[in-house]
Amino acid sequence: MLRKMIYCVLSLSLIGCSVDTNTIWDKVQSGNDISGDEVFHLISEDRREASIWRSYFSTVCEKNINNCKKIIRISIQENKEVIFYEFINSNINPDIKFSNSSIQTSPIFSSIMHRRLDFVESLILDGVDLEQVNGLKQTPLLSANSNQFDIIHLLISRGANLSVTDLNGRGVCDLFSNNKSQYGKQKVDALLEEFYELNAMCGT
Repeated sequence: MLRKMIYCVLSLSLIGCSVDTNTIWDKVQSGNDISGDEVFHLISEDRREASIWRSYFSTVCEKNINNCKKIIRISIQENKEVIFYEFINSNINPDIKFSNSSIQTSPIFSSIMHRRLDFVESLILDGVDLEQVNGLKQTPLLSANSNQFDIIHLLISRGANLSVTDLNGRGVCDLFSNNKSQYGKQKVDALLEEFYELNAMCGT
């Protein structure tokens, strides 16, 4: 809501607060550039059926790949499941890079950042590359927060490389170094017990 209010204030002199969603959609369909704020407005206000988004990703997305990237990125950010799953069901590369990000990233990194285990699992089923790296040279596993045990478990169980390090030399064992709580220690111990290779690297 706050973002929408700011968008209205900043764009008042151009298009006003009563933004016409159909006008934005027409721009998208024709392949014309739209801004991040217009994407935000479109996916926040639009109630189009899944079939419409399916058609977009199947036939229109390639007209303007940057629009496509914005829609995918913001749909993850805003937890727009209908849009995200139509992207998953399309023929678009699940490793598509978000070029307008300050740190080069892709759908799986955004899904991890926004704690969407279901999105991460869907991307894995869609054949996402677990060895890809972001701008910090992190693989999806190394990009996870130390308390995202469900995502860490999923990535390891699906074959994520445990031996890589990021730009700062940080490796998988460093994911667990800040877990000082009893709960955190229990979850780490459970991971070490389940995964022999991880235990061999990080066990004490």
